[in-house]
Amino acid sequence: MKTLFLSLLMLFLISCSNDDHTDNQFIEDIQVIKQYLLDNNINAIETSSGLHYVIHNSGTEERPTPEDCIRLDGRISTFEGEVLDDFLNDENIIVILQLKKLLPGLIEGYQLLGEGGHATLYLPSRLAYGPDEIEPPFSNIDNNTPLIFDIKLLYIADCKDESAFHKSILVKQLETLK
Repeated sequence: MKTLFLSLLMLFLISCSNDDHTDNQFIEDIQVIKQYLLDNNINAIETSSGLHYVIHNSGTEERPTPEDCIRLDGRISTFEGEVLDDFLNDENIIVILQLKKLLPGLIEGYQLLGEGGHATLYLPSRLAYGPDEIEPPFSNIDNNTPLIFDIKLLYIADCKDESAFHKSILVKQLETLK
């Protein structure tokens, strides 16, 4: 019984120290974000999750749900100014993903926009890639790195029915050519 108690106590202490590390990382990330916003005279809105954002264009009234698929454009950079990926306004790159499969901060951010919307998101690391080792193609990003995402939401489509989804994307692309 004493061994069980000591084992449970050790497990509790280890989990508390991990929580402390996560909390400390979050506090550090928020400080980086707020200092960046202050230094660059950016007036961002903060959510309860720690996401900071600036909406440049809110787009249409329709907002995506996590189950929807979206066509998106974006640029990912660090707070030090290093651009990690840039497919913003690149006609040659088409990215269509189901919203719920994105990073937590992007799920929250894209739900603030309608079609045609544009925003800049300032994500603490736990809303980005967090403490885990990052897999390619973004393995050049260190874990626990807060990130800046400049995003555009081009289309929203229901992706439950794949053929209807592709048809709706094609129709929306043709409409933009008119």
